[in-house]
Amino acid sequence: MTSSFNNIRIKRITIDDLATVQAIDKAAYGTAEPAEWLEEGITDHEGYYFLVYDDETPVGYCGMYHMTSREPNYCKISTIAVLPEHHGKGLGRFMLQKTLDTAKELGLNSTKLEVATTNIAAINLYKSFDFIVGEHKENYYENGDDAYIMWYYSGFKIRSATVADAEGFGGVHVSSWQAAYKGIIPDDYLSAMSPEASAQRLVEVLTAEPDAPFFVAELNGKIIGNLLFGKFRNSDYDNIGEVGAIYLLPEYWGKGYGKAMMGYAMDSLHNQGYKTIIIWALEQNERARNFYEKMGFEYTGQKNTIEIGKPLTNVEYSLTRISTK
Repeated sequence: MTSSFNNIRIKRITIDDLATVQAIDKAAYGTAEPAEWLEEGITDHEGYYFLVYDDETPVGYCGMYHMTSREPNYCKISTIAVLPEHHGKGLGRFMLQKTLDTAKELGLNSTKLEVATTNIAAINLYKSFDFIVGEHKENYYENGDDAYIMWYYSGFKIRSATVADAEGFGGVHVSSWQAAYKGIIPDDYLSAMSPEASAQRLVEVLTAEPDAPFFVAELNGKIIGNLLFGKFRNSDYDNIGEVGAIYLLPEYWGKGYGKAMMGYAMDSLHNQGYKTIIIWALEQNERARNFYEKMGFEYTGQKNTIEIGKPLTNVEYSLTRISTK
């Protein structure tokens, strides 16, 4: 961990530091957390709060907690506060790294935080550490501001696909289809699917259109998921986007990676100016439909019939974000 400070040091916060922490809070945010809240976080064995000094001067503090009884597999960063006169010196980055290092020492692979959607500097900092916007909460704060719920998964990142990813991309496509659509799409169709054929299609598309919106999700360098999103294919409206595909290897289902992938697609599309996002699902694919609904999508009532080994019904889901905050 590095910063522009010459004699930076960090220590675990104790009750004796409450007044100092409140002073930093007030300077950083205009108000201080109630003393009883801070005391609870500091004294709770699941809380990890740190005070940062430059020489002997307190310049910021950070806090996180591991809710072992309710959420044993992740921790939440509750605070990263820096005195205003020390902004831009790398202190926020230093403290964020400290919290992630602490989570790693605890054996936790995922970390969650919330941030106002107007706090661009903080959002960019978190994204530089591979945090991903998982949810957009409207009117989340008392002042009416929206919030992003952002997630970090150790070793996990999403990036644009390249021709070199073809083999991994094809493997994810076939494995995810064979698991997700078993009992929906005929077995002979699924068993005949070829990772090589899927890989070749990606090569052909990216060779013809290098900027095609295909993405891969990696975990420790291994491709575990595929994404496709962009302008809605069946509309002339410029403000409608579409998640065309989201596939994840079945052994990684239920671990938060799919939520991170969908959050990444939704955030990217909204940042591109799409107010409404469309996604389709096979009518019998209850797992996917439940997932989309948990992510805020609503069934529009629109249906069509597609041929995948036999006629199947496709249903449309839509999500519209009114707020632009």
